[in-house]
This record gives sequence, structure tokens and C-alpha cells, in this order.
Amino acid sequence: MAARRRVAGANLFTDSVRALNPADGSIRWHYQWTPHDVWDYDGVNENILVDDGGRKRLAHFDKNGYLFLLDRTNGTLVRAPPFAKATWGDIDATTGKVTVRQTPTAQGVEICPGPAGAKEWVHASYNQKTRLLYVPVIDRCATYKTKPAESRRNHLLGR
Repeated sequence: MAARRRVAGANLFTDSVRALNPADGSIRWHYQWTPHDVWDYDGVNENILVDDGGRKRLAHFDKNGYLFLLDRTNGTLVRAPPFAKATWGDIDATTGKVTVRQTPTAQGVEICPGPAGAKEWVHASYNQKTRLLYVPVIDRCATYKTKPAESRRNHLLGR
């Protein structure tokens, strides 16, 4: 396998899904929901596998307020519409390119969704008869602030 180039700030494989080859554990493909996540959207929500007219899809309602629909055979983005108010950034619905609009500041800035995300632990679902996805939504924003962190080096060792 070729060496992967590390992309500064992308935090590759966080907030993401990976498809593995069961024969050897190698990565077949991956898709990252929220690159360089400074909003705590962590992308741990369930992935829903949908067979739609012979097409194999993966649907993921992310805490960041976007529904990601991927081709699960190769990880290609099919579309990424918002399902809740998402002021932190825009995701191009066809390319998946993320444009960040808001990040935390020292003064504080209101960003949607808030830290709980647009979708938290309650599961979304898919109904094969109606061919509809269903999702519980948290419609809350929050004021995000940055502040210097106190160094806690050797705190556990009492030094």
C-alpha cells in the first residue's frame, strides 16, 4: 500500500467512515464528515445501509447538520443536503468540498448546530416501503468561545 501523505489540519480519519477489506484489513475507501472539527461534531452517529433500485447507498445524519448519502461500494458522495440549520460551514452537495463559515473566537460567536449537534444519540431510520429516511433533530445553536488552555503536563504524576 502506498504511503499516505499527512494533510496538516485535516485530522484524517476523525469524524469519518472507513470501509475495510475483510481479507486483509486494508482501507478500501473513507469519507470524512467534518474535516478539522473544532465544533465537537465528532461524527459517531449510525450509518444506515440502503438498497435503492439496485444502488447500494450509505446514509449518515451527522451532528454537523448534514445528511451524507454515499455510494457504499466506493465511498463516492451522492449528495449532502442540510437537514438542520448549519451555520458553521457549507458542504458542496456534489463534490463534498467543505467551506468553513464560522469558527470559535475569543469574543464568542453563535454557531449552529450547538455542541449536542443537529442529531445526537437517538437513531435515525429508513422505511423500505415509503423509501424515506426519518431523523430526530435538535434545533439549537450555541455561543462558541476560545480561551487559552492551562498546561496540565505531569498533573497525574503530582509534578
